[in-house]
Formats: sequence, structure tokens, C-alpha cells
Amino acid sequence: MLALLDPTLHQLDVKTAYINAPIDFEIYLIFLEQDEGYGIPEKDNGKLVYKLNKSLYDLQPSGRNWKSELNDVFAKNRFKQNLVDPCMYIKHDRKSIFIVLIWVDDIVTASNSTPLLEEVKRSIVLEI
Repeated sequence: MLALLDPTLHQLDVKTAYINAPIDFEIYLIFLEQDEGYGIPEKDNGKLVYKLNKSLYDLQPSGRNWKSELNDVFAKNRFKQNLVDPCMYIKHDRKSIFIVLIWVDDIVTASNSTPLLEEVKRSIVLEI
């Protein structure tokens, strides 16, 4: 049915998706070796603890945190989340439709209104 609207498709790849997602609880990492330029404390056998401020790839909650961040951005921009596929968001009026599909850190957009497509892409990119 979407093909009947002759949509314009765009693909976005968010390079630092998980790194931009906030963490909703405290995570600490223990390292046996310290990065160059940092002193190694004598006590604690040289072990150092880092407190994370943002998610990292390979952490279990990172994908959930990124998806939560996207949900907030799309809700703020008045998109409706699809009930059947929670990775699909739709925004439409009588003349135009805008569809967003998410797969991990890739975003595919489809719209029959090029000005709407550019406007939404700008607002999404600024907020992510």
C-alpha cells in the first residue's frame, strides 16, 4: 500500500547509537591495566574502577537504553508506535505520511512528502 504513495526512502546509520544512550543505573568497570597518562594507585593492587556515564556496545542494557531514547524522541515528535511492530513509527495527516523503521542503529524512513522528510530527519538528528 505504501508503494501507491510513491514514497521517498532514506537510510540513516547512527554511528554512536549506544554510546549516546543514557544509563538508567550505575555501572562500574574494573580494569587491571590503566590507560596511558593516568597514574596507577599503589593500593588496590593497581586495579582501577571506572563509573560509566553512557552506555557502551556489548553491555546488556545498551540496546534497551538506545530504544528507550528513540521512543522518547519519536513520542516528542508526535509519532505513533506501531502496535504489531514496536520498531515502526508512523506520523501522518490527510496529505502526507512518514514511516520510520529501526533495526539496531539503522533507521529507514519513508515519506510521500520530501519537505516533511527533511524536517523530521533534521529534528531527529538534532535530538539523538
